[in-house]
Amino acid sequence: MDLAALHLRRVADRLIDAAALARRLAASTDWQTPAARAFFALAEQLADDIGALGLVADAVRGEIALARTRITMANSWDCR
Repeated sequence: MDLAALHLRRVADRLIDAAALARRLAASTDWQTPAARAFFALAEQLADDIGALGLVADAVRGEIALARTRITMANSWDCR
């Protein structure tokens, strides 16, 4: 479980970086043409979607921590 949590943290960090890059690219584009405006809208949506995936990865890490706690508790109550 520790390895899974570590990898999820790395994925979440990379997703946050990708969202920031998409926002920087969108902000640096000249929005005077229809294609540029369409790119801006898509880049903003991509950044939002990527950011949401980072939150999902964080939630999964929380579930892993909860499972780890449950396993520890179950083992500590084992009276064999």
